[in-house]
Amino acid sequence: MGLPTDGSLALDSLNTHASEYDEQTTDFVADDVNALSLSTARNSSYVGSSSISAALKVMAVLCPDIMKHSSLTAPNSPFNKSERSSIAYMPVTREVEANYVDAYFGHVHPILPMIHEARFRQSFEAREAEHDPAWGVLVNMVLAMGAIAGETCPDSIHAVFYQRAKSMLSFDLFGSGKLEVVQALTLMGGLYLHYCNRPNMAVATTGAALRMAYALGLHRKSPSELLGGELPPIPNGELEIKRRTWWSLCCVDTWGSTTLGRPSMGDIFGPAISVSRMSFDDFKDYPLEEQAPALTGSTMFCQISAQIQDKLAKKPILGLAEAALFDAQLQEQYNSLPPLLRSPNRCPTNLLVPRAILKWQHQNARLLLHRPMLLAAALSHKLPSELSIPEQESINACRALAADSIVDIACDWQPDPICGWHAVWYLFQASMVPLVSLFYEYRNAAECGKWHGQIEMVMRLLQSMELWSPVAKRTKDVITELHQSALLMQSEESPPRMDRINTQHLYNQQTPFGYDNGWANNTWLNFVDWPSLPMEGADFGQASMFSR
Repeated sequence: MGLPTDGSLALDSLNTHASEYDEQTTDFVADDVNALSLSTARNSSYVGSSSISAALKVMAVLCPDIMKHSSLTAPNSPFNKSERSSIAYMPVTREVEANYVDAYFGHVHPILPMIHEARFRQSFEAREAEHDPAWGVLVNMVLAMGAIAGETCPDSIHAVFYQRAKSMLSFDLFGSGKLEVVQALTLMGGLYLHYCNRPNMAVATTGAALRMAYALGLHRKSPSELLGGELPPIPNGELEIKRRTWWSLCCVDTWGSTTLGRPSMGDIFGPAISVSRMSFDDFKDYPLEEQAPALTGSTMFCQISAQIQDKLAKKPILGLAEAALFDAQLQEQYNSLPPLLRSPNRCPTNLLVPRAILKWQHQNARLLLHRPMLLAAALSHKLPSELSIPEQESINACRALAADSIVDIACDWQPDPICGWHAVWYLFQASMVPLVSLFYEYRNAAECGKWHGQIEMVMRLLQSMELWSPVAKRTKDVITELHQSALLMQSEESPPRMDRINTQHLYNQQTPFGYDNGWANNTWLNFVDWPSLPMEGADFGQASMFSR
């Protein structure tokens, strides 16, 4: 009946992928998150319906000639091969490193408060990392993330610390059973590798961290809790640090799964996990900075988000009733947050960015519940009036959420590199909805004006974020080109589009869409290539995840 027999089938058919993938190539940027790897000329990994790739592929199906009007060319790398090798190992003074430690605890730690700050600073001052590889990996990953957080439109200095950490991360460390290794891998796989556009390396690293966490028993209650005792009275106590490390790891795994449209890493919120859940009642008599409010809110959100992602991994479109139920749960959970985690209420400065990201995550999760319905409707080429009332309501909800997301990002984003990193990506996600709508209902003049206005607002926002995100300008250029294609499509009497999706082509042809155009010969890779960084001779763009 309608969408279930053609639109949803075609949507699932677009998720083609090679039997192998390669993120180490020096020729192309392997951005599976933002759909830069659509060509079969290079191997791309599987991404699901919640990825940006799904929306871009639908636009390509609706307008096969979308690339003919592109004026973008691939940007030149700012480094040649010899420069990459030398810059990656450039010396950094202790004073600069100390600044990056401060930046980490000021900007990253409020989001993932899993490291004992006083203990870490003591170890850093004592140069303990020079004698303990586990601490060495952790210290350098803190410095890498601190370098990103502490610089305006960060340069490649973070690569220095990543290379150090990687050189210390021997295979033997995976058998060492140290908490510091789990924390380092959480930062590496949960944040850094996504930032550096290595999503598959990121999720593999996070998976290894989860297995190590299981081996350390971080998922289980402590002996004192099993005997009926209370949580340790000190927020930075050893048991509490272990608990926060576990839930931080679960959060980054869920974020990464949503970004790639893949199932989560096992039932990390299931009955086998007995470690105490984060609660806003924990340590409420202590100073706010010791209570980990952002992590508590994120853990509650991720418990719902992981269920949604596992459902979407099975089928690209949820049942309307099921989607409505998850939507209600997300709204209820967000509204239950304490006032300081909900804008525009006042909150400490160091929570402005974590709470903004948390809000955008909620909105994006709700949007992704409904967006597959819009994509399937577009692929089916049914007029909106031919859809059922619940289907129309789901599409309208998706569009309303996208519009709200754009406005809220405009209101809540901060001039901060961590915030800019996330804001650009969530803007890109939200912009997919009005863009797809323009290609789908290009003759709907009344609504098209509204969607054009939303895209123009996104482009203005991205321009204002260029100082705080290294990919803001390139993202704006991509959206501009797609927007211009939509405008051209509206202006033509007989726009070049397919009357119906030929799903046989989608299954049988090497190219994702069954025709040979820019999407099959790397034109799209050049169209949305990203700046390269000096990482052992492998070019990569700083875009990904809750990334861009």
